[in-house]
Amino acid sequence: MSAASAASLLPGLQVLLRDASREAAFVERLALALARYTPAVVIEPDGVLLEGAASLRLFGGARALVRALRVTVRASGAQAAQLAVAPTAGAASLL
Repeated sequence: MSAASAASLLPGLQVLLRDASREAAFVERLALALARYTPAVVIEPDGVLLEGAASLRLFGGARALVRALRVTVRASGAQAAQLAVAPTAGAASLL
């Protein structure tokens, strides 16, 4: 959505410019926080990929692991997050 369209829907909207270096630093901090669940962490420009198959039993299964991940992501200060579970990293990234 363009800034003008958003401002028409929400008068008083404050539009801020993106700061790529701050975003990259946040993704790196998020990856470090999530590394407590698995050592297989991949940092991407817009997110973090985790390979958690080896961690499933340790954390009580997929649902318990996803719940723990959500808690950690929220605690990191993320305003919005999307978690995806898939058999491959590429498929999870597409989801």
